[in-house]
Amino acid sequence: MNATIRHTLSALWLVAAGFAGAADQCPAGVPTHGRYYNEYGFTVRIPSGLRGLWNSVGCVQGDDGCTCMSDHGRYLPLDGGDNGIDIFAAYNAMLYESLHDAVQAELGFARDRARHRRIKVLSLRPARLGALKAVRLVLQYRSKDDGRLIIRDQVPALRRIMANSSEPSHFYNVALSSDKQHYAAHRPLLEQVLANWHTAKADMD
Repeated sequence: MNATIRHTLSALWLVAAGFAGAADQCPAGVPTHGRYYNEYGFTVRIPSGLRGLWNSVGCVQGDDGCTCMSDHGRYLPLDGGDNGIDIFAAYNAMLYESLHDAVQAELGFARDRARHRRIKVLSLRPARLGALKAVRLVLQYRSKDDGRLIIRDQVPALRRIMANSSEPSHFYNVALSSDKQHYAAHRPLLEQVLANWHTAKADMD
């Protein structure tokens, strides 16, 4: 066996060993970098320098390996604190019939996080999430947990994939939550995520 063949086989063995090692790890513990595909039907490129963390119910490591619930997206922590970008997708379990329904629900979720349930809508306008019709909703509230003044800048969207569904079958949301003093610095990162978010074929199994 000549040196070139030995070198090629050795390289292939190392690649295979790397894949085997990665397969043994729970995805919840492996940060995502670069391009990411989600089975609910989207792809996104994570900005350079950021890492995407598991954004779903945690996985369980058992005797038969790692068992995970559905992969609903990635969370991109910013500055090592509570600021971050939430990239989320799921079936339309809330049965939203329109973006108006989705916005009203997001307002309710924000009130649940706000001190005295007080929120302020800074902006609400039509937008796009990839090829999908969406809205850009920017909220401000004071956190009931730590008193920080929070800006939540988000783009929810709906998509009808299931042909037999009378309502949109999938819900998507890309949201930046940032304390007000860092929002201006964090917003360009949100814009990068939005510019690199695209619909893809969904796994309907």
